[in-house]
Formats: sequence, C-alpha cells, structure tokens
Amino acid sequence: MKKILINSLAKSGTNYVIEILRDVGYIEGAAGFSYQSVLSKPIFLRKLIRGGFFEKVPLVVGLDIQVAMGEGWVRRKLSRLSEGQFTSSHLNYSDRLSAILKELNIATIQVIRDPLAVALSYKEYLEKSEAHLCHKSFVALSDNQKWEVVVNGGKLGSLYVESLRQRLLAVSEWSRHPGNVFLIKYEDLISARADSNDSFIAAFAEFIDCRKDDVLSSVKNTYGNSKTFNRGDDPRYRDRIPEVYLRQIKSEVADIALSWGYWQ
Repeated sequence: MKKILINSLAKSGTNYVIEILRDVGYIEGAAGFSYQSVLSKPIFLRKLIRGGFFEKVPLVVGLDIQVAMGEGWVRRKLSRLSEGQFTSSHLNYSDRLSAILKELNIATIQVIRDPLAVALSYKEYLEKSEAHLCHKSFVALSDNQKWEVVVNGGKLGSLYVESLRQRLLAVSEWSRHPGNVFLIKYEDLISARADSNDSFIAAFAEFIDCRKDDVLSSVKNTYGNSKTFNRGDDPRYRDRIPEVYLRQIKSEVADIALSWGYWQ
C-alpha cells in the first residue's frame, strides 16, 4: 500500500473517497490541511507555529479561504505518514509542494466535480455548517447575496471567500500531472457504482495498490455513508441555481470545466 494525500476541491466528494480508502484497508494518518489548521483558536499560536511566520514564501492552503502555511510544518506533518495511511487536504498546487510530495514518496489523489454541483453544494454547506468560520455571516445574507459570494467571492466577517473560478484554478494544475496524481471525478465513482465504469475502477485499484474487486465493493458499500451533497444521483441540482448565476458560472469557468471533461 502507498502513502496517500487526498487533495480535493471542496464539496466534490472528499468524504466518499475517504470512506472508500478506509474500507479497502487504509488508515487515516496525520490530520489534514485546511484554512482551519491556521485560523482556529488559538489563532496567534497557530499562525506562529503553522503559518510560516518566519518564512518569506510560505505555502498556501485552503481553497475558499486561503491562508499561508509554513513549508516546514507541512513537511513535518507529511513525513509522519506511513505506507497504508492517508491524509486529506485542500492545498493549492505549487511546484514546490509537488516536489515535497515526490521527495516523501506520497501519492496524490485529486478529487473534482462538476463546477455547477460544487457551487450549489458549497452554498448549502455554508448555510448548514455551523463549524465553518463564515457560517454566521453567510446565513445573515439574502439568497441573492449568498449566490454573489459563492460565485464572485467576497468578505464574510473578517475573512475573504475566493470566487468559484479562483477556487477551481487553485486545484486545476494538479490534474496536469498524470503518474504522480490520480484524478477522481466524483461522477466516475457514481457511474462505477452502477457497474458502468470498469476502466476507472481498474485504474483506481492499480493506483492505490488494491484488488479491483475490493475497490468496486468499497465504492458500492460506502455510498451514502458520507454527507456529500445529493450523493451525485440527482441531475436536477442545476434547476436550483438562479439563471443569472447559472449563465455566469457557465461563462466564467467553461475553460476549466471543459479541460476536466465536463459540459462537452
């Protein structure tokens, strides 16, 4: 078995992939990386220890809320992973981070999803998740204001949420490194569950050093165990996005969506 970093586009099915890896025998190792790794209390101490306070060019973590994280702290955390373990994260691509992962012999799984589903899922997540640092500010907005933040970004309280396009760009480069990175489209998991994507299951199993039948069984058995929005089986989610923002999303992120194999 390998050492694996699950790096995902937020609200793309991260928890589903985690459940699959657990089911085939992987164990969760070091805690993952996200903006909360730095911005949770005690904030000053976390920024001092984890935030690259003494580094001129720290790494960037978090996709919706982006924060600096020290390379040294990231390296120490990743170096604790052993074979058969995984950790999850929301890490912006950089050549420096890619080099660290190669040096530590850590394989990367990048999880993506149709940007339209991501947008709606993210809105519902901010509305429902009291643990998110922007929750209180977000639920106080009108529905139109909420969509404005989800699509175009904006300040919520003391934090700034990046636009949908910026969030997609922050992870898009991961998909350009086949061999070192295995790209999982959430929709591939859904089709594999219905026994209609044998080639994906074969490639997934080979990448994580597991038997193909075991991976397929896990894809089926763990479906529905996570809190992933709509679980991918209801295409009507597009009808719940206001037309003005639906058009804007299609216009502004079409290049990224097409490069990922969507909207063709």
